[in-house]
Amino acid sequence: MFRVYGYIETDVDKLVFNHWSRHFKNKRMVKYVKKFFAMPETYSFTVCDGVKPVAIIAFHEEGSGQFYGAMLTSVDYSEKPIFSLHTKRFIEQFAKKMGIKKLITHSENEASLNRWHSFLGFTLEKEDDFQYKGIKHNLWSMTWEWQQQH
Repeated sequence: MFRVYGYIETDVDKLVFNHWSRHFKNKRMVKYVKKFFAMPETYSFTVCDGVKPVAIIAFHEEGSGQFYGAMLTSVDYSEKPIFSLHTKRFIEQFAKKMGIKKLITHSENEASLNRWHSFLGFTLEKEDDFQYKGIKHNLWSMTWEWQQQH
């Protein structure tokens, strides 16, 4: 059962990182990501399969309606493709609630991950934007134009 609640710092410790989150296996990166998820301008959420955390989604507010999105996923998240559909809906609902105009993220330049970002609704903005540990990363974005409520 897919459910989302406000992030708790110890949720990161409960994840068994999948291939795409492998950089966060070392203690220094875990400490960094916990600090990022706890920042006042970051809205962080834990995705659960029942009571078991399977992913963490964060939206860092950068100003002027632009947010940076980040997601850590576990092997359990990867094993249930329906979670991607729920994630897509959650991103859309959160963006509408917050009036997000643009959401950006980076990810490895890899075919299956590129398809996943496209499925979620991201558009490739810049291929090979930077490298981390010799791995090329793409810049992705989603944009919205929300109508003003009167």
